[in-house]
Amino acid sequence: MSEGVYRGVAVPECPPIDKAVARVLAERALGASLPVIQFWNHPICSREQLTAWETDDVLAIDLGAEKYHSAGKQSAAEMVAELFYTNLSDLPPAVSRLLEIVAKNNQTGYLKGFPYSMAWTMRELYKLPGYDHHEVFDRAGEVIHTWLEAQESTSDTAYCDEGHIAEIFNKVDRHRQFGPFSVSRYIRDLWQLGNDIDEITEEAGFWVDGHDRAKAAIEDGKREFATMAKTSFVVNDLICTALETDNPFVIKAGSYACDILVAKNSRTGQAVIMTKKANTAPLARELRTREGELWYHQASQGIVLNGGFMYSGLTPTALSLETLVELVQQFPPVKQPHQQSRHTLRMEQ
Repeated sequence: MSEGVYRGVAVPECPPIDKAVARVLAERALGASLPVIQFWNHPICSREQLTAWETDDVLAIDLGAEKYHSAGKQSAAEMVAELFYTNLSDLPPAVSRLLEIVAKNNQTGYLKGFPYSMAWTMRELYKLPGYDHHEVFDRAGEVIHTWLEAQESTSDTAYCDEGHIAEIFNKVDRHRQFGPFSVSRYIRDLWQLGNDIDEITEEAGFWVDGHDRAKAAIEDGKREFATMAKTSFVVNDLICTALETDNPFVIKAGSYACDILVAKNSRTGQAVIMTKKANTAPLARELRTREGELWYHQASQGIVLNGGFMYSGLTPTALSLETLVELVQQFPPVKQPHQQSRHTLRMEQ
């Protein structure tokens, strides 16, 4: 195990559960809490910045050259585990299982399928007003620490399934699946570790309330998207929508409702062009020719973006929504093999 000492971490803005697991593994290895020193809000992180953090005893998690995809790893958590453990085959069983869960989730979204999934909820809470990002990330870390402690516990205490706890179970997981990092599993783990009902209720309540608020915001976003002013057009048999809004849940609704969404933030001026994994390479090249590194291409997802809730540090584009629509028409995204457009689906119905 490494003897490196860190005083905190730097993580991508709005970090998902993989980054929370990575921090937890570092905290366990060091036996110390590692607060977030910086939420990095730009897709590019230079070697100079990484060196500055290292000099300042700040552990960079999944940033710049330290991104797990670049290293051929399955998760940021695996990258951190390799930093602190000389041989991953010698990991404690609970940690090995945790890495398996995170890798599977990164590949398939596995954790989001459980009722009241915290992996899903934490991503949505970053978009909701009134939620401090530090608190969301810290509470997610506590869920992971609790899961590990329960896995390693020798207690045979049966979980409580009566009274107020049973009422929560019936709301969040009536079939008692106890999926990893779900509210029901968190309750069960807290009970096993000897926490009292009031504390369990408070800890679980944060995630139950957050989940319900996020679901309500998504439904409100769908209604707003359906009634708002927007431009619709078709390119390459793909249904496209262009709009301006500062509501991330409207953008989420739009991304499901059409094949290509061109959205500009009416408050910040940043923009995003989202597809369903279409080939956006020609469009991305043109945008970068015009505005350089203001645009970031997520090729595997078919997304070209100039900001967003994860990259708020990007300078807003000078291009108008109308110009972005024209560029989509001039450099249209192309469906990948076996990708069926919503336009084709409607024609067949």
